[in-house]
Amino acid sequence: MLTNTEKETIIIFNEADKMAEVFTYNKRWQTHFEKSLGIKPKDSNSHGGKFYDIDKKRMPLPRRPRNLSPKQRKAIADRLSKSRLSR
Repeated sequence: MLTNTEKETIIIFNEADKMAEVFTYNKRWQTHFEKSLGIKPKDSNSHGGKFYDIDKKRMPLPRRPRNLSPKQRKAIADRLSKSRLSR
């Protein structure tokens, strides 16, 4: 049994290839790759880790958190509520 510290997610890619390789123990990521994106694991290990190949274009760049004022948060919440009611 692995500890949470040992359960890593590793993303590997280089500038020459169009594909990235992702190795993860994280069940949420595994479910996202398999169900949402339709990517099947190319390999797995005996401890629950899985390997995936994914196009680098589908790997989003990290974004910094948005710093919103209370007024901006309220405006976004109102738009979301209005959108949900219109469905």
